[in-house]
Amino acid sequence: MKKILILALVGFNLMSANPVFGAADEVPFGQESCMSSIKDRSFLNIHYGKKRAELKDVDDPTQDRLLDIYLPQSKRPAKGYPVLVFIHGGGFTGGSKELNRNIEMIFDGVLRKGYAVVTINYYLMLKGKKMSPTDLEEQEQARQAGRFGAKYDLAIDEASKDAVMALRWVYKHAKEYGLDRSFIAISGGSAGAMTALHTTFVKSPKKPRIRAVVNCWGGMSDVSKIKDATIPTFTIHGDKDDLVNLQFGRRLQKRLEEIGSSSSKIHILEGRGHAQYQYVGEHMMDEITDFLDTVRASTSR
Repeated sequence: MKKILILALVGFNLMSANPVFGAADEVPFGQESCMSSIKDRSFLNIHYGKKRAELKDVDDPTQDRLLDIYLPQSKRPAKGYPVLVFIHGGGFTGGSKELNRNIEMIFDGVLRKGYAVVTINYYLMLKGKKMSPTDLEEQEQARQAGRFGAKYDLAIDEASKDAVMALRWVYKHAKEYGLDRSFIAISGGSAGAMTALHTTFVKSPKKPRIRAVVNCWGGMSDVSKIKDATIPTFTIHGDKDDLVNLQFGRRLQKRLEEIGSSSSKIHILEGRGHAQYQYVGEHMMDEITDFLDTVRASTSR
């Protein structure tokens, strides 16, 4: 059976009055694609739930409750593969779970270390929506106060409802795909990371219990909602990020330390901005998988 790690990556543009999150995610790797080898052991477009009522008459698979599973080529452990549940970015206005050049190197790095990857589509509450003047004013006030704003807080919460449903599907069907449901971690970038954090620390599902978080350039509006010090979180954030300010990452780490999380850590990318998928894929995969391996070892005692 295969183990589950959850990575969630999402795009969030907090510095713009009318954000279009995820634009900075379009960064080509410029390296040989590992996409074909990843797809060799894949299960695609699996429904993890019925289409949302809000989307009943909408033909948009990017918002449907669909997931993909990618399995490592390594021999399956007795308990199964650990899993990466990856939540894509796009600022709740766009993006999808489809494998692309931005994330294939990260997926490949995780798969090579024996973790399965699960990536999901979810409700994009702000897709096709325009900000009213009142919304724009509230958003600017929220930005100055170091928050995301009411519209985005609601979009994060709605996306997290789908993430919880996907996690429960993975837990229920783990045996069918050789996954180890005793270790499920979550990660994301930007909007995906925000969804991953909210899912972990606010929704706090019990089955499955999320074991670790890899937070790539995300954060939370209200870190006081974090109460569980037993879920280690690894934050990666650029100090030149002009979409999601580094202070979101710093506040998150400070809160985790305050409540007694000794295993959580932050890695600040000096001189780097938002959505550093290429850099992470090229330089940080060992650090990420070592973090996950350490958490797995501590939870198996």
